Amino acid sequence: MIRINCPHCQTTLEVADDQAGQAAPCPHCGGTVTLPALAPPLARPAGSPPPLPATRSGMATAALVLGIIGLVTSCVGVGIILGIIALVLGILAQSDISRSQGQRTGSGRATAGIVLGVCTVVAIPIIALLIGILLPALGAARRTANQMKNCTQIRGIIQGNILYAQGNSDYYAGFTSTGVLGGPVAASPTTYGSTRDGSDPATRYAILLNGQYFLPSYLHNPADQKQVAVLDTNVDSGQFSYALLEISGHPGDIRNNDWKDTTNSQAAVMGDRNLGPGVDNTSGGAQSLWTSSPGAWRGAVGWNDNHVEFETTPVVNTKYTGGLPIATDYRSSWGSIQGHRI
Repeated sequence: MIRINCPHCQTTLEVADDQAGQAAPCPHCGGTVTLPALAPPLARPAGSPPPLPATRSGMATAALVLGIIGLVTSCVGVGIILGIIALVLGILAQSDISRSQGQRTGSGRATAGIVLGVCTVVAIPIIALLIGILLPALGAARRTANQMKNCTQIRGIIQGNILYAQGNSDYYAGFTSTGVLGGPVAASPTTYGSTRDGSDPATRYAILLNGQYFLPSYLHNPADQKQVAVLDTNVDSGQFSYALLEISGHPGDIRNNDWKDTTNSQAAVMGDRNLGPGVDNTSGGAQSLWTSSPGAWRGAVGWNDNHVEFETTPVVNTKYTGGLPIATDYRSSWGSIQGHRI
């Protein structure tokens, strides 16, 4: 655009370059205004070298490459170092490009190197910190969910016994309807069995499974990674996670009084098994699926009225029907079959 003042009214006029050197009337006063001609472009002096073509900034390329490598390797210490180098090279490259008056290119690469360097140096450590904070929280949430599922399964097994007792004179699986300890259960291709008598948890579980009182998966604690989730037709102690109340064929055993539907809220009937060392689990203390050191037993215990509590000690206070209060010690009362009795 050409800017010129009208010589008649002094109004500043803007005229397109293609009208340079021509005369035109002023749109304000009507006077004739002669527009000046444009100056011819300066010619390159004879013998002077032609202008150099623009070159790409090597620092910009280096910043981009190091930024990518730093981001990929940000999980190790060298990644953060490369990110710092990429950030510095990107800033220097941008400064060099802006001062080159068009002789340097690669501003986009320099910007990308700066962004990648910032992500590696700042964003990635923040993300790693957040992951470090969230992972334990997620682990705790998963553990809580497994404990809730575990308690639900224990209630389901006790409920299965209650339903079984309705047709067995109130006695749970393992006793006959006359209160006599039952014998082994024969297995078949379609039914579960056990070679031991009714005092053994495997036999009691086989009876309940054959009656379809709960699913076989209920016998597997979510925290028990070493147990077999799929049962064989011959049930054994390696195929279930829960201990059952120790019963016997002796009429004077007060534990027998609560292996039946008594709704006794102070009589423990089953719980998470004991992993403590020794046959009677007394050497080294008790240990459960929820603990990693001997003597620190914690686990779910189901009671005769079908409520479940998560106990933090291997010794719980109980009061059996027709008997005096007893402190049930899991270190000595879970029986001799791999900690599968209480």
